[in-house]
Amino acid sequence: MKRRVINPWSWQDQFAFVQAHEVSGAQRVVYCAGQTSVDGEGTPIHEGDIRAQVGQAFDNLETVLAEAGLDLSHVVRVNYYTTDADALIENWDVVATR
Repeated sequence: MKRRVINPWSWQDQFAFVQAHEVSGAQRVVYCAGQTSVDGEGTPIHEGDIRAQVGQAFDNLETVLAEAGLDLSHVVRVNYYTTDADALIENWDVVATR
């Protein structure tokens, strides 16, 4: 599989995302379910702590990917759903450092 990042501008770099990924030669695609801040039993954790919730959601995503023999470098798209966009943006470094 070959992946090419497409960024016609540079402003998005500060937010740790890219405008597009061109993927060619892919023979395998893995679609992951949405991940949230839950423990191994599915119990919600880190109530009221969005920073820890985002971190846990990414930890869970990494666990799913590892089971498929993949890691975050293989991810081409992530959707974020939140009830507090300002808090998510304030803690964006948790996302950007993954």
